[in-house]
Amino acid sequence: MKKIDVTLQLYDEEHEATINEEKKERYIAAAEYVTEKYNAYAQAYSGKKSDHTISLMTMLDIALNPMTDK
Repeated sequence: MKKIDVTLQLYDEEHEATINEEKKERYIAAAEYVTEKYNAYAQAYSGKKSDHTISLMTMLDIALNPMTDK
């Protein structure tokens, strides 16, 4: 398996990762999914909850509603 370096955009940060080339699209989709979930909570709770709490709410949502392959 060939490894490649990718830059993933998660919310407002870029994260470097070395991944198996054949999983690149899945990683990109996952980063978009996480960002979408976080944005929804940030929009609903900005100014009411801390960034840490919003992150925890996002993680719980993802644990209960994982991304499914399409």
